Amino acid sequence: MFILFLLISSQEISKKCICGHVFIQTQCENSGFCIWKNGVCFLNYGRAYISENQDESTCKNFAEEDCRIQKQCGFHQGNCISFVDCIVFNKDQCQQSSYRCVSDGKKCVEMLECNKYKTELGCANKNQKGLYCFWVQEMENKCREVAVCEELPYYLVSHMMCKQGLDGCTVNEQGYGCIKQKDQCTKYIYDFQCFESYKQIIKLLLGFKKQQMC
Repeated sequence: MFILFLLISSQEISKKCICGHVFIQTQCENSGFCIWKNGVCFLNYGRAYISENQDESTCKNFAEEDCRIQKQCGFHQGNCISFVDCIVFNKDQCQQSSYRCVSDGKKCVEMLECNKYKTELGCANKNQKGLYCFWVQEMENKCREVAVCEELPYYLVSHMMCKQGLDGCTVNEQGYGCIKQKDQCTKYIYDFQCFESYKQIIKLLLGFKKQQMC
């Protein structure tokens, strides 16, 4: 009985700490075990016991790598816990804690659409659809989806990485960063680029793209 009491107490303390790190009312109320009162997020003890038999009991069975890919879970301080909010995780371990979280340079935030990222570091992440974002200093909403191959990150270092980043792209002559695929295979300079050429034929009211393997 004493051991059970200690176990319950430690779980309450852990959840209490998590609730205390949530500063947005809707996220607090949607957590399943926190309650918003007077502008502060607290542990709702009654709901915490119910949650313990649901998501929490499921999450605690996952190892770290399996934990981070579960929508309802997150890996925090050595344990797999119920997901509450990205902000509770260490800003240097956002993706390791949950696939839903990325860093904006100051804290972990939930993966967003590109135009919702407010910082250049946040914009360096992918969006919710898995597409790369690009920071444009001159724009009012400075972060948008990548539109051309040259806007893809420089850490993409192969034809396949560039093509997956944006259809119709391949790695550039330096071996890092991306360019649009050439119209003809003979126009490639290096063998690490020579996988396929890209031809676009535009017709009246209808366009189609044709790819030719090199």
